Amino acid sequence: MMKVVEKTKTPTVKFEEFFSTKEYKDRIFEVLEKYPNVRSVEIDYRDLEIFDPDLADLLIEKPDTIIRTAQRAIQNINPVGVDADLNIRFKNITNIIPLRDLRSKFIGKLVAVDGIVRKVDEIRPRILRAVFECRSCGHQQEVPQSSNILAEPSFCPECRGRSFRLLQEDSQFLDTQTLKLQEPLENLSGGEQPRQITIVLEDDLVDTLTPGDVVRVTGILRTIRDDRAKRFKNFIYGNYAEFLEQEFEELQITAEDEKKIKELAVDPNIYERIVRSTVPSIYGYREIKEAIALQLFGGTGKELDDKTRLRGDIHILIVGDPGIGKSQMLKYVSKLAPRGIYTSGKGTTGVGLCVAPESLIFTEEGALEIGDFVDKNLTEPIKYKMGVYVSKLEKPIRVQTINPTRVSSRVSDKVWRLRAPEKLVKITTETGKELTLTPETKVLSFEEGELRWREAKRLGEGDHVATTRRLEYGGRRVLTLELIEDLDDVVVYGVESLIGKLSKEIKMGEGIRESAGELGFNGDDHYRNTMNLKMLLKLAEKANYSLERLHDEIQGFSQSQERPIKLPKYLNERFLYFVGLIVGDGDIRVKSDGVYSIRFSNTNRELRRRFKSLVKELFGIESRESTLGISFNSKIIAHILGRLGIPESGGFDISEVIFSLPNKELAAFIRGLFDSGGIIRDDGPSSIEFYTKSEKLARKLQLVLLRFGIIAHLKRGEVIGDYLIRISGEGIGKFAKFIGFEDLRKKNRLQGLQGGESNTIMDIIPGIGETIEEIISFYGVSVKEAHDFGNLVEEDGAISRKSLQRIIRNLKSKASIENVKIELPDKLRSILGKSSDKSMPFNTLVQFTRRIKDKRVRKSFVRILRELKAREEIIREKLQYLESLAYSDILFEKIKRVEVIDSPYDHVYDLTVKESHSFIANGIVVHNTAAAVRDELGGWSLEAGALVLGDRGIVCVDELDKMREEDRSAIHEALEQQTISIAKAGIMATLNSRCAVLAAANPKFGRFDTYKSIAEQIDLPSTILSRFDLIFVIEDKPHEERDRELARHILKTHKEDTLPIEIEPELLRKYIAYARKNIHPKLTDEAMKVLEEFYVSMRSSATDEDSPVPITARQLEAIIRLAEASARVKLKNKVEAEDAKRAIRLAKSCLKQVGYDPETGKIDIDKVEGRTPKSERDKFNILIELIKELEEEYGGKAPTNILKSEMLDRYNISEEKVEELLRFLQEKGVIFEPQRGYVKIV
Repeated sequence: MMKVVEKTKTPTVKFEEFFSTKEYKDRIFEVLEKYPNVRSVEIDYRDLEIFDPDLADLLIEKPDTIIRTAQRAIQNINPVGVDADLNIRFKNITNIIPLRDLRSKFIGKLVAVDGIVRKVDEIRPRILRAVFECRSCGHQQEVPQSSNILAEPSFCPECRGRSFRLLQEDSQFLDTQTLKLQEPLENLSGGEQPRQITIVLEDDLVDTLTPGDVVRVTGILRTIRDDRAKRFKNFIYGNYAEFLEQEFEELQITAEDEKKIKELAVDPNIYERIVRSTVPSIYGYREIKEAIALQLFGGTGKELDDKTRLRGDIHILIVGDPGIGKSQMLKYVSKLAPRGIYTSGKGTTGVGLCVAPESLIFTEEGALEIGDFVDKNLTEPIKYKMGVYVSKLEKPIRVQTINPTRVSSRVSDKVWRLRAPEKLVKITTETGKELTLTPETKVLSFEEGELRWREAKRLGEGDHVATTRRLEYGGRRVLTLELIEDLDDVVVYGVESLIGKLSKEIKMGEGIRESAGELGFNGDDHYRNTMNLKMLLKLAEKANYSLERLHDEIQGFSQSQERPIKLPKYLNERFLYFVGLIVGDGDIRVKSDGVYSIRFSNTNRELRRRFKSLVKELFGIESRESTLGISFNSKIIAHILGRLGIPESGGFDISEVIFSLPNKELAAFIRGLFDSGGIIRDDGPSSIEFYTKSEKLARKLQLVLLRFGIIAHLKRGEVIGDYLIRISGEGIGKFAKFIGFEDLRKKNRLQGLQGGESNTIMDIIPGIGETIEEIISFYGVSVKEAHDFGNLVEEDGAISRKSLQRIIRNLKSKASIENVKIELPDKLRSILGKSSDKSMPFNTLVQFTRRIKDKRVRKSFVRILRELKAREEIIREKLQYLESLAYSDILFEKIKRVEVIDSPYDHVYDLTVKESHSFIANGIVVHNTAAAVRDELGGWSLEAGALVLGDRGIVCVDELDKMREEDRSAIHEALEQQTISIAKAGIMATLNSRCAVLAAANPKFGRFDTYKSIAEQIDLPSTILSRFDLIFVIEDKPHEERDRELARHILKTHKEDTLPIEIEPELLRKYIAYARKNIHPKLTDEAMKVLEEFYVSMRSSATDEDSPVPITARQLEAIIRLAEASARVKLKNKVEAEDAKRAIRLAKSCLKQVGYDPETGKIDIDKVEGRTPKSERDKFNILIELIKELEEEYGGKAPTNILKSEMLDRYNISEEKVEELLRFLQEKGVIFEPQRGYVKIV
């Protein structure tokens, strides 16, 4: 045993003594002898902790210093005198931190984190010591390098020169590699995104990990500043890595384990015991359990001389009725296998998470339609795969999202455009928000009191989704010149002095005539007081004159012989109020003579007067008044209004320009809109309403109100074609505060409204009632104390937001652990002499505990107090979570309607948003695409999928029939070749997928039909079906005796909470691992004879030309694998006749289930593998011959009614069957329909 060292010694001395102990002295000597092939010494942290606890603690706190100290200590005691710079690697450290708990307090400390390797970048060199040569005198000098930026010498010490050349061959480099580590998925609760961290590995640690490895990485947590994002980000500088999850063959088996395994193997009933130990929670299905047991053991993989590989892994497909335990079987196997992966065909994710092109996203540039934004920025698209294009943004943009419960902006650096699928999902919320998206796109929902991501196709009416309460945007001032610079024939006035200034600026003077051609205007223009606006803008650009300065010196604008008008410099509040009035009750018309007329039609005298005054104030135009309204003419103003969303053709909108304005200008626009078109309701529930016939205007107005935190309802009006925006509850107060009215009557009525309270029916937080009750119960607070009114507004565990805020405030002020009463066991109560009191306040018990002198008794009380404190920590976390919901920016809206629609779009669009991986679209929080990943240096990296992560293990795929096309392609290759080929984003790679696949699928029509082929009932191609060694069909048919046994099994399991297990799962894992590693059975002559006889006899029954083929060589190979697995079960190195017979029995059972053709009474392998069976092919041939016969008789085309009757009379084939056969032949292009009621051979 190691002795404890004195504390006064320095760390170097302590390490010298530690390394001088026999174990480590020998280990260091061995490494030094093998140096440089071996460059690391592994130290068990537990040994260091026993030797010197203080030194071990110091290692955790100051790892950089202590590791360098350890390296110096090795050099000091170097027993062989080798000049070696060894790495010191520490394993089994106790400072294991979950990834999501890595906070800034751990920076600079030695930590260990567990996770799964998601991505590995290529190995790159890092320069340690750079040697530079002076270009002037040739002097060489060495410069240590501490970062990726090459540090050159300041000057040459010989000649003082400052130009150098790097001598790469003399410099010292170190291999380095980065990888992404993701926290284990089993540690996540619903809705949580798995955390990731970058790991940096160097020297002999590079190339030791691959995607899919489950590892514990020990290293130093460091941080680095990202110059682009101007933020710090953490990474771990790796010191040691160990595998946590092994393949079967990698499990550590001790001598004691081996003894138990061999004892089990000699049991004559070992085969049956292992079968009974497989999926013990499921009753019955003995053959399936036997097959799964054989799959776990597997056959023997072989590589032939010509490099052909014969797989040993067994693939099994289970097809069956719902509710029979298929998923449970799969999950059991995925947990039993050390590298078992459970995935769902319908759950596979990737690119395809997209929204419709007109969906509004909210960026630092304002509100933009995602389709326009992506198309504009898809400058250098990379074809990710068929129909999918991605492009990196030249300038990343910040988009708004909710993360985790507050509105925030995150950087988006990639845009995606995908070919739209045939079907899309359209969801409508309680407040009328709408979003159209692909079925796989995930929406942030709220279920059972938790935020969770849920696919759009899984959402239903009544579900709650997260929408935003507010939108953030500072806005920008917009120059009116920006909105007319694209207009032709605009003439500007009073610019003679301005042109002189511009000419002087560009030093043209009298030479302006010579440069007139270059600038594109008449050389005499600079002598006049007017000029074409486009010409003036070119001149200003040449003189570097800003639009702001330019506008200050222009006195007027005109177009098409109109009288000159003035324009405000910016889109100011007065101008935006004018725009709001037009949108609320105005229009733009083009007269027959081409004159643009702008009219305000409202009958309110005060508004008419205000409109007339505004037109004069803003533009210097005298407007005309008539019974139809107030109007004036101006093509320039009409053009500006068109840019803001008011076209002459009608159909008002709110343009991107209005969305980009600061809040003051935006409020003025809404004020004008509601002054002219708004209604105040005070005859019942108070509300402010606005009606419009433009759906676009209504939807955008609902979103633009969120800039002020106003939640508005959008509904269809009572008049067909109308849309209603309604503001009620606390939205009225916000409207009054941030927007208001200028119309005096409306202003006075607004002041008298009794609004201000939120609508508690709509503004609720669902599913948290139990959590509130738990917190109240823990602190012993009454409901009345928690909620001032003595009751909670609850509906199915829901509570209003206002009530929750009140409860949070009350609990934080009244709830305290000091008053929590603790129930004491009788024995402890008697010690305190308080036998009459069943419970005691926490504070009182603390005081009693301090007075107890008996250490053993005091320990019991301390334990109770600690348990209560631990529980209070959990309760506090729940209270904090409820507080985050109560004051969040999320409105939990019920879904009013979910529709599956035919896609009207060619493309759908998406973004990749860093950190949050989500964004707000039409006010709803959606998940984004993040499929192809670039590493920090610009190269594309690959991430592992389920079939790669399961390499050398078992992949359990539930609902196989629901897979996407690209996944089917991958699994097709993986089942036979056991590789997956990748060709995306410029990467060509082949990844190993040497795994057994256990899959489950459901029949298309709910339940399995014995009289239909498996291909008709499962949406899987024959190429995939044929790759499975065994296909089982499970039917849920009532059977009194079997049902009674099943009921007893389930009831007994629930009652006793235990299962009768023959072999403990951990021992079974090791038994299987031992067999797979050490047992490689060979076929005996007897077994070969049995297999040969079976194969030949099965095939000989099909020698007749009309007989179906019952079995192929593929089935023979599957039976060989099963026989090898059977031998492994008993730890035999020979496959005997009994193993062959057992494999044949299983294979025949499957063939009879799915391959029996009732029409021929024989097994047809084509029926098993999803192809057209022989009996069906015969019908096709008969039908084609009959069509040819009738074509000759009826002038080149066969009547379908005659065809049906002839098929029934001659061959007893029903009309329905004939119609089915005809449809199939038409789909395959064998026949066509020249006219209704006739068919013809192509």
